[in-house]
Amino acid sequence: MYAMHCPAGDAHVHVLGHPRFDVLLKHLNTAASPNELCDRIGARMVVLWNSHFSFSPSYSQSLNFSTFDLIGPELFEFAKSYQDNFCLLWRPHPGLFPVLAREGILTYSEIDQLRQELVHVGIVLDESPSHLPAFEISDALFTDVGSFLLEYLATGKPILALHNPDGEPLNEESSALVRHYAQASSPEEVLQFIDDLATGDHELPDPTTALEEHLPYMDGHAGERVADLLEKLTAKVAATDHAVGEETASRWTNKPQRHIPKRVSNWGRNKPIGTYQTHTPVLDKLIENLREIRIKKEFEPGWRKTLKRVVNTVQLYLGEAVKHQPVLISLARYLRICIKK
Repeated sequence: MYAMHCPAGDAHVHVLGHPRFDVLLKHLNTAASPNELCDRIGARMVVLWNSHFSFSPSYSQSLNFSTFDLIGPELFEFAKSYQDNFCLLWRPHPGLFPVLAREGILTYSEIDQLRQELVHVGIVLDESPSHLPAFEISDALFTDVGSFLLEYLATGKPILALHNPDGEPLNEESSALVRHYAQASSPEEVLQFIDDLATGDHELPDPTTALEEHLPYMDGHAGERVADLLEKLTAKVAATDHAVGEETASRWTNKPQRHIPKRVSNWGRNKPIGTYQTHTPVLDKLIENLREIRIKKEFEPGWRKTLKRVVNTVQLYLGEAVKHQPVLISLARYLRICIKK
């Protein structure tokens, strides 16, 4: 990326890996310790769901990365019906619940009640500070656009990239990443992915190539390489990315192995596994409102969609142009300061 976009080129760049993945690999390679998630999930097959907040009409044809309204209703209903064998581990973007309240979809008191209802229907809501336990215990991930698309790759487990057809197009780097994953933009495709995961009837995409291409030097020693390089630079010793990289390129002692999800022996989505009469008025309200949002966006006039897309595209291009001009960045910063005053 520096070679393509930086005026100075990439001669000053040292490719050392991602230090943040050192912690993740250490966590994954350490014997799992009992935690709250384990107690709530039990022996069920579990899929981690990371949903973005940009689903409401106010985001239509702008950011709109989220598929929350596109797949949420059917996914919640599925998780309720199959809670004996399937666990939906829901870790929403921290901005999702505030959007529910701000858009009038649910009140804050209803959101608190929703948390309780999810417990009763076997859906595990993960709002803990760290995502590492969820990464460790889950069998697979489906996620909207976000950092989990890259971070979960380190686990070697299957990934379903959720795509909003009316949302922002992915950039070049993200497009290259998700082509290695299974992809879905409808409830039917998501449920088929769960079927494939549970039965093993269809082969899921192998993440090996994506690991090698997008997470170089992921061996748990990136932090050490950073420290070594800083020492060398401080000592005024010439060091190149090739010299540093070759020292540890073969040290893949912690390289994640491809994860084979546990199968569900008595899986059968064509027939309900259990019938549950749990009273969930807030969850039902959320499902109904999401369906209404979906319909409202579907029937939005074509001219309005086109206009929003044009305006959004122009904003994107102007933003990128400003980023490439330091003078414009300084001017924008100055104007922002003046406005605040």
